[in-house]
Amino acid sequence: MENMECDIKVVAGGFLVIKPKFSRLDITNASAFKNEILSIIERNREKFLIDLSRVLLIDSKGIGAMVSIYKAMKNKEDLILCGINPVVEEIFKITGVIALFNIVPTEEAFLSLLAAPHKV
Repeated sequence: MENMECDIKVVAGGFLVIKPKFSRLDITNASAFKNEILSIIERNREKFLIDLSRVLLIDSKGIGAMVSIYKAMKNKEDLILCGINPVVEEIFKITGVIALFNIVPTEEAFLSLLAAPHKV
């Protein structure tokens, strides 16, 4: 699957990997990104790995989009983030939203966890 804003694919465990194509999650694209993910959630897709490795900067609108996505999830444990660079991670820490999300270093690390005998 692919669209203008994100690369999307299905991996083990039925998780959708969503990888934004943009380097900034900010006022210019946060609303479209949020709406895209919420649309997918409304179609009863509930397991997401959002790969933020291309996102180098996030502003308050981007943080708001991520929180809206989190709030829309029925099972909060099925929203995983990966690929967070140090700048974005620091913004997540400063705003306190880092506590909301399950975070793994990379998509590969996540897939390894899925393959392990315990649940992520």
